[in-house]
Amino acid sequence: MRTLLTASILVALSTPGTSEGADFPVSVSTSAGPVLVEQVLTGLSIPWGMAFLPDGRLLVTERPGSLRLVDLGTGSSRTLAGVPSVAAVNQGGLLDVQVHPDFAGNGYVYLCHSVGKDRQMTTRLARYRLKGEALVDETVLFTGEPWLATSHHFGCRVHFDGKGHIFFTIGDRGERDLSQRLDADAGKVHRIREDGSIPADNPFLDKDNARPSIWSYGHRNPQGLAFRPGTQQLWATEHGPRGGDEVNEVLPGLNYGWPVVTYGREYHGPKIGEGTEKEGIEPPRLQWTPSIGPSGLIFYSGDAFPAWKGQMFAGGMALTHLNRLELAADGSVVERERLFDELGWRVRDVEQGPEGHLYLLVDNGWLLRVKPAE
Repeated sequence: MRTLLTASILVALSTPGTSEGADFPVSVSTSAGPVLVEQVLTGLSIPWGMAFLPDGRLLVTERPGSLRLVDLGTGSSRTLAGVPSVAAVNQGGLLDVQVHPDFAGNGYVYLCHSVGKDRQMTTRLARYRLKGEALVDETVLFTGEPWLATSHHFGCRVHFDGKGHIFFTIGDRGERDLSQRLDADAGKVHRIREDGSIPADNPFLDKDNARPSIWSYGHRNPQGLAFRPGTQQLWATEHGPRGGDEVNEVLPGLNYGWPVVTYGREYHGPKIGEGTEKEGIEPPRLQWTPSIGPSGLIFYSGDAFPAWKGQMFAGGMALTHLNRLELAADGSVVERERLFDELGWRVRDVEQGPEGHLYLLVDNGWLLRVKPAE
């Protein structure tokens, strides 16, 4: 049975969603007990992705093209040098950031962003070395094909599997039929090695004209990506159109349906595709209609919130909240709670900090910390 809890606000904001009216810390009642939401940093310009360094500092991307290095203890930040030029147009710009699992040994930082040429754009993944307060030694690992004149649905979430591979997403770029074409990178989850080479066991490596990095296809715009701890299960959230946002376990070689099968509709009303299911197409483990606008995704594994251990958290932007999800015994996903939904925060990304607290990036330029109330 589905159980959905909505968090109640104990100390409200006078003007939800605006920095002028905020009164932090905010105390919120949740299924894990009362929590405090603290404002760590303000003034960010469309923050999009974040990644923790081993020493506890935090890298935060700003979509217009800046990368911040944040000291969480002082709340101060510095803008790093050496960040690549990006095509900051519409939904494009500097998007996700991840650090290599062995960052302490190699200093590698990975950026996913949009690039442009001749009025066309695409998604790019590149590797850098963090040296002091600058990125150096750029190595471009992947540039999506084809380049397109559209400026949205870049995907761009990145994750490591701990076995030498990088997984990353590319949206359909607004050309929805490309999601079903194996000769195009758009609308896919991709898998490459950490140096950009192609693994020998990728599912379409030997298929004529298929892009060798493809892991799965039929995606619209996946912007959440996470591995379930202790497993090799890869999970993703993706944006539907008008309804039909999805949570999927991403398995090699499978077709996830877009735009042939979807629960979503055109923004002006008509149905899309052939219905909500079809033989040979993997159904979503959960779909949201109406859309919540899912973004960053994590599995919580910390000790600060024992009641939430092993559960998923997904940012919600269209319906402003942090979504708590639980895996059921039958493999389905159940929505359990919508946190902070009365506060008007478009949650773009969520990460777990080294102390087990949750960190949120909010579209209006905030970095927030969620911790148990003392």
